[in-house]
Amino acid sequence: MVVIIKSKIRMFGKDQIVDLYKPEEILLTEEVREKANLLDKELKSAAARIDRGYKLLPQNIKHNEFQKWMWLGNQIKNLIPELKKLNYLDDKDIDNNLFWSALGQYLNQDLRRGVLTKRSGTNKDHYRKCWLLATSKNTEWITTWGGWDAFVDRAEQLVGKEKVMLAINKWFKLSSIRSIKTRDYQAIAKSLVKHFPSGVKKPKLIEMIPQPEVDGIVKSVCEEHFKSY
Repeated sequence: MVVIIKSKIRMFGKDQIVDLYKPEEILLTEEVREKANLLDKELKSAAARIDRGYKLLPQNIKHNEFQKWMWLGNQIKNLIPELKKLNYLDDKDIDNNLFWSALGQYLNQDLRRGVLTKRSGTNKDHYRKCWLLATSKNTEWITTWGGWDAFVDRAEQLVGKEKVMLAINKWFKLSSIRSIKTRDYQAIAKSLVKHFPSGVKKPKLIEMIPQPEVDGIVKSVCEEHFKSY
């Protein structure tokens, strides 16, 4: 499907906001345009509902970055099935990351992050990270938004690997470590990616590794990092 992204362009010496239909390589037939307009209208409505819900949140949640973005992630998590049911959205719109910008552009200033920036509409989009936080399992060991942001940036390919996330979660539950800084999340992510390569050059099916072996790798990585704590 196609989404509408409002973009600023320079025309006749002035900055103007125009509607761009993306992805641009899809032929913009009348039917495609109509569906994109319907989705855009629904996203405006959904963003308004999210904004109303946000205004009702307790101040302690609004001022806690982790809870605030987890809350937004859950709103997005609930919205996506509704849009799919209406046939306004499909998995490709999620996979190509255009959906995040299409929604984010309508959220209020308190909830607007990274719209029309370099990361907007990529797998590092802020709203995608909110959604991942709400939909991922075994994330109890994540205690700060900065930590989650850092971990996803460096080990996004491991977030959906249940064996790895389960092993990390178990290790932290059994450890005495309670204060985890952003740099700790970064370091752990970098080390784990080296042990569980998933790129084209070094593919490794984590699903095929026995859970005890995964647990052992995670234990080794975490103990090595925190040995001086």
